[in-house]
Amino acid sequence: MKKTLITFCLLFLSSVAYAETLVISQNISVDYETPAILAHSGDQLIFKYEDWSFSHSVVDPEELYPAIDLTGLDQDFIVSIFVPESRKILPPWLALLAKEQADTFGVELDNIKLKALAGGRVYATYSMEAKEGNIFVLEEQKIHHFQLLGAKETFQRLLNNIKDR
Repeated sequence: MKKTLITFCLLFLSSVAYAETLVISQNISVDYETPAILAHSGDQLIFKYEDWSFSHSVVDPEELYPAIDLTGLDQDFIVSIFVPESRKILPPWLALLAKEQADTFGVELDNIKLKALAGGRVYATYSMEAKEGNIFVLEEQKIHHFQLLGAKETFQRLLNNIKDR
């Protein structure tokens, strides 16, 4: 009886903790905790909690960098931030930008997270120094960017909750 009660409580609490689902495409969704504040600003959804937050936006290749249109190169560029070897296929100026962006995100070989989904690929990194995580979900026609400000555990939970629908 005690075991059954504990199991029920754990199931109930886990379903309450992630009671919301954000559908980012026909193939991918994200389960998230109910935020204290949910805001929409420009092209971003912002989820604010007591001691952390995250945002979601769709990457516009024409606006990723001021005065540079990355249309057609956007997927390769994002991958090259996380996979230095892939910079070899980029024009030198773009490879340099990818290296600079990797440095800005605090990308190191030991803090890169890669995840395959049926609907896309996930590239992520968390900077302990900045207490910031960046997650990119690459689908065939678009790129999603999640930026998290908070503890590594919340970053890992968010990353784990990006899944196929």
